[in-house]
Amino acid sequence: MAESDKLVVIDCQLAGISGDMFLGALIDLGANVSKLIAAIKALEKREYGYKNIKIDVQQVMRRGFKATKIDVTADGTNRKNGDELIAIVEETAREIGLSVKAQQFASNVIHTLVNAEAELHGSSLSNAHLHEVSLVDTAAEIIGAAVAIDDLELFNAKVYATPVSVGGGLFQFSHGTVS
Repeated sequence: MAESDKLVVIDCQLAGISGDMFLGALIDLGANVSKLIAAIKALEKREYGYKNIKIDVQQVMRRGFKATKIDVTADGTNRKNGDELIAIVEETAREIGLSVKAQQFASNVIHTLVNAEAELHGSSLSNAHLHEVSLVDTAAEIIGAAVAIDDLELFNAKVYATPVSVGGGLFQFSHGTVS
């Protein structure tokens, strides 16, 4: 299949989409797990403050579907502000030798995420209150996705995503209980 003939459909209607779900789906499509792990481990640089990164990749069943689950954790809770997180993602993407398209993808994703958080909280990038977004898994999922998309040669693919099915109910996160 020619590169321009590739089509990716991201179905968000059943359970939405998150970074770990997206990365797991890319692994299921055939992305090289060893490359992903090596790229994520590059985040262990001393100056980043992420220590002993653990990457757990396993097959799971969710609602009758087989899927790959990936969990990334590190020792400590070294949270980053927006500027720091952007610098970490962009520097790591360059240092591990990602293609220009993969570097642009990683940069666009982290900028979009941090800008959304800053806008939501009415703050600057350096003062953005990132909560969960500031932990190692966010940088790992962005770098991992860039590596996987590059590995699968999907940067020129046509990509379609279904709308997220908005449900109801309550859930807990760092800001408290919301509906």
